[in-house]
Amino acid sequence: MNLNKIILFILFILSFCEANAQSQNPIIDSLENELSIHKDKDTTRVNLLYDLAFSYFQKDLDLTNAYLLEAETISNEISYIKGKARIAYLKGILESRKSNYAESLIFFKRSLKHFESIQDQGGIGDIYNAFGITHFVQSEYEEALKYYIKAAEINKDLGNNDGFINNVISIANVYIETGRYDEAIINYKKAIKHYEFLNDKEGISFVEGNLGVLYRSQGNYPLAIDSYNKSLVYKKKNGDTLGMASVLSNLGDVYTLAGKNDRALEFHEQSLNYATQKGNKSLVAINNGNIGNIYIHKKEYTKALKYYRESLRISQEINNVKQISICFFNLGEINLLLNKYSIARENFIKATDICQEINYQYVLSASYLGIAETYLNEKQFSEALTYAMKGKIIAEELGLLDHQKNAADLLSTIYSKTGDYKKALASHRQYKY
Repeated sequence: MNLNKIILFILFILSFCEANAQSQNPIIDSLENELSIHKDKDTTRVNLLYDLAFSYFQKDLDLTNAYLLEAETISNEISYIKGKARIAYLKGILESRKSNYAESLIFFKRSLKHFESIQDQGGIGDIYNAFGITHFVQSEYEEALKYYIKAAEINKDLGNNDGFINNVISIANVYIETGRYDEAIINYKKAIKHYEFLNDKEGISFVEGNLGVLYRSQGNYPLAIDSYNKSLVYKKKNGDTLGMASVLSNLGDVYTLAGKNDRALEFHEQSLNYATQKGNKSLVAINNGNIGNIYIHKKEYTKALKYYRESLRISQEINNVKQISICFFNLGEINLLLNKYSIARENFIKATDICQEINYQYVLSASYLGIAETYLNEKQFSEALTYAMKGKIIAEELGLLDHQKNAADLLSTIYSKTGDYKKALASHRQYKY
């Protein structure tokens, strides 16, 4: 039994901005021309400076900070509240880009106060969305859902269809993380219809990537690969480096499950390279974990431990709780393979504790099955049965085919060891078919 990390395409505006870098060049040229002409220190200049800072932040951080500094200085001098709100918003995004989520929330809250003071509903909706994203990446799913729904209500009232559909996708992302797959599919397909109507290939690519995640969660690997490849084609075409890194990692994950380890390693190494270039620690941690998974399949356990420990170190550094749970699961898995059952169980239990706290059902199911396997190897069949059933129940509720097979295999062995051959046969048939 091996768990491979699922990556969601919720990298906020980062991927969006990079994918549109080329199309932004004429806009940047126009903005810079307008700025050179407009010398007055007024709201118009502040808006031009902000738009340039936003356009540059994926390409030139020094220029971004220079534009922001001047915009902030003028906004303070003329008491331009909307300018202050937008500047705090972009500063929050910049901190989020570095995985400094606590700092990003400080800036977003500051921005919200400004927008509320001038009753700017569009700005308030943007901040609610930013709150949702920040809580999501920290695995605070119910908080994320609350803010996404608030943002969706505002955008719907304002007739902002694009903003509303983005919120719909974000809501679907929460549903997939908490195992509500039917609700996720409904929202994703709603978004695809919207993008197809607009002939928005980037939007279609984005949602196809998310559908790939969902199908992989359900064990439907052919559909997952198909969706990921549809997404990757567009991202390569547009030079979306961070988006490519996400899709490549997901493809590597699926190919690992398909037993094509060399091909999977190739995808993950490409993804790790792109993620390192962009300084995205979350994705660096995820790829380290996935590469560790491949080395487990190759039975190169020393290399696997190296990558798992690096993934855990980075995940703890940035407080990526979800990835921390996966790291503990992986450490449990490798110690199980090394017949270190007590150590394996300690790590699986750490994973279950975190998963219960953040409602991460996918890893919770797998961790229960891991605990069951440690007890089975120690001939503690009653405890093994208890945890195997816990893992099976979650797997069946969520339609997790790979976990269902693992549970059936475990239960077949447990029943056989305890002399309940009728149940052993029934479980064996479930595992086989």
